[in-house]
Amino acid sequence: MGDLYGRVMPSSKKQLNDKAEKIKKDIHRVSVQIEKISSDVEQIQEESESTARKVERIYTETDRQNKDILNLLLTTADNLDKKLDLMDQKIDKLTKAVDIVDKLVRIVIRSSDEEVWSSVFHDAIAESSWLKKKTFYPGRWAAGYQYLYVLYRTLNDFRPTSILELGLGQTTRVLGQYAACADMCHHTVVEHDQEWIDIFNKDFELSRNTEIAKLDIAKKVFDDTEPTTVYVGFAERFKGQKFDLISIDAPFGGIELTYARMDILQLLPDCLKEDFVILLDDYNRQGEKNMVELMKKILQEHDIKFNTGVYRGNKDTFMITSENLRFLCTM
Repeated sequence: MGDLYGRVMPSSKKQLNDKAEKIKKDIHRVSVQIEKISSDVEQIQEESESTARKVERIYTETDRQNKDILNLLLTTADNLDKKLDLMDQKIDKLTKAVDIVDKLVRIVIRSSDEEVWSSVFHDAIAESSWLKKKTFYPGRWAAGYQYLYVLYRTLNDFRPTSILELGLGQTTRVLGQYAACADMCHHTVVEHDQEWIDIFNKDFELSRNTEIAKLDIAKKVFDDTEPTTVYVGFAERFKGQKFDLISIDAPFGGIELTYARMDILQLLPDCLKEDFVILLDDYNRQGEKNMVELMKKILQEHDIKFNTGVYRGNKDTFMITSENLRFLCTM
């Protein structure tokens, strides 16, 4: 039924009450569910906060442990560095000690070699027909026994007639006596120190076959290296002359020099006879070794065949000979 305006009228009051009660129950049920959801949400929030606090504690503890570990690692690394430094210092000391021992061993070996050469030299000259004055003072700046022996054997076995000697000294005592007894022999000694020339002449008489050429010394640079000592006017003094024996124990050298005793290079190879011997003292020094390499290069460039030998004592003696005199390199 409807009223005059077409609205539907409830069938009865009871039905209205029933619907109202149902709606209340539904509202109550939804409220209960909302309260339960709210409670669950609160519980989840509490659990989340608790978990966050646990995570924060764990992170804090882990961070502290990491810092402790890092500090431990840094301390350990620092201790290892200190131990390594100590080991490096010990190794450095041991290396220096080994170097010292090595040098001492080399000195002992060289001294032993020198003693052997002394005996060999004195045995060689014992019955010499031309070496009458047998008193020598080898060593230090002077030539050693190995040089004197090789020089004596060269003179005695080769018999050169044109000799150039750089440096007045012990070798002059041998060469001077040889020149005095050798027919047609001319011996020239180059020396810069007039005082030393006067002292030598008072102690040892040279024959007319020996002349002393006094040449001053000066410093000269080779290949932009440190200056080395040379004779002034050396090339001009001996230009055009030929020699079959050249003995080089001057001018001054030194262990720090790149090149030493370069004078003879100005004359090579024109100053050499077909048969020749060149002797050089102090070959244990780098300056003399470098000079020898340049000398060999000049001979090779001019297709001159040669042989070389080294005799070791307190100092080293280098020998270079023409091909036919190679036996002198292995005496």
